[in-house]
Amino acid sequence: MISQPREFYFDKSKMVGFPSLVKNIKPYSAVNEGFAFFSFDEKQYNGLFYRNYIHESGATKAAWFSKMNLVFTKPFIMKWTQFPGYQVTINPNIKDNQYSQHGLAITKTDEKIVSNFQTDAVKFSFPKGALIPLNEKDSTALLIKTSFGIEHHNQKGFKVKDITGFEMAPFMISGTPITITGFKNCTFDFAVKEEYDIVFESNDLANFINTYFKLGYGKKPSDYANALQFSGADASIKLNETVYKGHLAELYFSENLTAGVLDITVKNKDKFANDVAFFYKNKPNPHIKANFKEVKGVYGSMYYWIKQDYKSTSLYFFMLR
Repeated sequence: MISQPREFYFDKSKMVGFPSLVKNIKPYSAVNEGFAFFSFDEKQYNGLFYRNYIHESGATKAAWFSKMNLVFTKPFIMKWTQFPGYQVTINPNIKDNQYSQHGLAITKTDEKIVSNFQTDAVKFSFPKGALIPLNEKDSTALLIKTSFGIEHHNQKGFKVKDITGFEMAPFMISGTPITITGFKNCTFDFAVKEEYDIVFESNDLANFINTYFKLGYGKKPSDYANALQFSGADASIKLNETVYKGHLAELYFSENLTAGVLDITVKNKDKFANDVAFFYKNKPNPHIKANFKEVKGVYGSMYYWIKQDYKSTSLYFFMLR
């Protein structure tokens, strides 16, 4: 692997010697096909530069190893082909008067192509309208800080490695009554499905999604390979006209799916049952009483399952875009 530069961003006026164009090594068509989970614009690619290029042949005819320092003069934006509508910026901290330089190493064997790209941060931009910021001036983008960067595997997908933190403004999930109010005690991870595993930690959530898959909605839980995962965010939900606080035990954004588990703080079970009844049918429901065990329904495009016992109350939900 290339030794990580001390800095990624430099003043353009201090650039010594102009680097060469990447397209002189390989044309856009050959490179874009190698990134199974991303696509990027040809004009952007043709504006990429490189320094310190090394290429070595491997043990077989198909195997090789390459490394270089990529040089960018503006933010480089890629479309995430697994997640329709999502965009990923791999050098989001670059400024107008700067260029950025990042180590790239690519290892190809007979079976796979693995790329490692060094950066200090990655920005995920959600599909338009998927999230609503609480402050209309805020961005709904997620900025992930990393001490390593990105690993891209042409068969398994990609992941942000060695995450050191993230930044995101509070938001409401479109089409739901759920608001994410803060991230003070929240952790973030990039969940990747391993063999014989699923990305969802909650078995109840996975089973709930699987129930609707059997009815013809969405995919099997095991078919979701990657997800942006939040755990422990402060949140609230509006039922009828009452706002209930709680925290998100889990929240996932994966492909066209948003899903999660919201633990709700309930102080008055009679009132909560009444609010759930109105949320369920928009009218009183004698079958929903203070000691109800579960209620399943649909709110707009959100499928939900409210489950409670004498200790806790949780909302399991998912929606398909």
